[in-house]
Amino acid sequence: MVPWSRKGTVALAILASALISAFVGGSVGFLQGYGYALGDTGARASTLTTALRAIRNGNVKDGVALLEGDLDALIMTHWATDRSDPPLLSGLVRAIGDSSVDRKLFGTVARYRAEYPSTIADPKASEIITSHLKTFRTP
Repeated sequence: MVPWSRKGTVALAILASALISAFVGGSVGFLQGYGYALGDTGARASTLTTALRAIRNGNVKDGVALLEGDLDALIMTHWATDRSDPPLLSGLVRAIGDSSVDRKLFGTVARYRAEYPSTIADPKASEIITSHLKTFRTP
């Protein structure tokens, strides 16, 4: 049996460190995404519950205003996600993914917002919503 050389031991240590780092980094990233999704789901469910309760109590105006605000927040989140530089693997997912579903779904949002423009008070946010949805409108 040939004894390990110093170079072989160093190379093995570097490889093991890289594998451990990738596993730990992936695990931490997954947990962060999972935690964000849970928090986001809870917040959206609360908003929808409040809107539905307002509508059921006859206060349609407040219910619609809550739903409109939630829609604007989702549009701005999509805009921010779409323009951010994705991590390496997210870029790979985008490259091999099918954007037609996203285009179809946000096409319905764009048509809705064309019919019912956002009433958000912040002009910058209004511009973001309008310009982002222009990319999803069909001629």
